[in-house]
Order: sequence, then C-alpha cells, then structure tokens
Amino acid sequence: MNTSEITDNLDLIISDPLETLKIMESDKIWKTDEKSVFKIACHLHKKGRMQDVLNFINIAEGRDFIFIDERLMSMQHMRVDALLEIGKYDEAILVYKNILSVGPDYVAYNNLALAHWNKGEFADAFENYVRAINLNETDPISFRGAGEMLNLLNRSEEAIPYLIAAVTIDQKYLLALRALGVAYFNSGYWEGAYRSFKRVISLDPNDQIAIDGLLKLDIV
Repeated sequence: MNTSEITDNLDLIISDPLETLKIMESDKIWKTDEKSVFKIACHLHKKGRMQDVLNFINIAEGRDFIFIDERLMSMQHMRVDALLEIGKYDEAILVYKNILSVGPDYVAYNNLALAHWNKGEFADAFENYVRAINLNETDPISFRGAGEMLNLLNRSEEAIPYLIAAVTIDQKYLLALRALGVAYFNSGYWEGAYRSFKRVISLDPNDQIAIDGLLKLDIV
C-alpha cells in the first residue's frame, strides 16, 4: 500500500477514531520509508485532524521511528500546532521549550507566546514575542502579538510602536489595525483611533470592535 492509498483510507474513516488508529498502527505504514511516513503526518496536519496528528507522532515515537533532523523538527512543530489547537497549552509550552533548547527560532517563540496568551499569561507572552522580534524584524505577527499583550497589560501607549510596526510591514493586517485602534483609544489619542478603526472598516465593514470603537469616539 503506497502513501496515497494510506491517506485515502484515512480520509474515508475520519469519523471512526478506532479504525483510524488501527490504520496508523499498521506495519504497512512503518515499513515504508521515512519520507512517506512524514507525508502522512503532513496530510493529517493539513486536514486539521489534530488529535490524529498527536496520535500518529506518539506511535512514531513508540516505535523509535527515526526522522532526519529537518523533518524531525517539522514533526515537533506539527505536534505543538495540534496541542495549541486542542487547548493543551502546558504541553505545548514544554515542547516549544525543548525546540528552543536546540537553538533560537522566531516561529517557536511566536507560538510559545501564543500558548502563554491563551493561558492568560500576558507578560510571559509579551517577552516571547519580543524574543521573536529580535530574531526577525520583518514578521508582523510578532509585532502585533507584542502590542496586543501590552494592551491587555494596560500598557497601551507602549503598544502603539509595536502595532505601527506590524501595519507598516503589512498594511492590510486587520488584527493589528484593530489592536492599534484600541491602543490609541485607550491612550486618549482619538484621531489615531479614528483613523485605525476606519481602516479596519474598509477591510471588514462588519468588524464589531471597530464599529463599537467608532461609536464610542462619537460620544467622546
């Protein structure tokens, strides 16, 4: 059975977790080459089947299956994507710390920050977004994340430069524009808040936060 046949079979039984596990544990998979096994993991990840991704990686580890370094790192990133998706933030943090023990990685810092954000640990999230920025100053996600955390920490005036950087890199980054509007509003910069919320509305006329922000500005 080739890789395409295995993934086709997995797609057919998406609603049957026991049958899915049976296929994933089959020797037919684990007697194939390392690249083919990796393709199966990528297929599950692309389909958004995050619990199956975790199960598949656990089976691989239980069989002491060996991946080359580059694909091994990709498997770890898929693992934490899955952990974040299903809300296992503490486990995701541990995996990311293991990834970062090998060396700095701005994507890992971004996602480690996201895990802390989801746990309500905004100061820790901010620190990791800054670490990501220090490794890659062209990534708008890191700048937006840092700004969002400062908004949540009631440090909105400090958030403004980060969020300006995010929307300078990506002028249509709606989430950063919205957060910038919030930061301006919280800091009492009404004109900046108005401009930011209007730009959000130009991208998404139904954005409720921007609509509410503009209504509040009318009152102010």
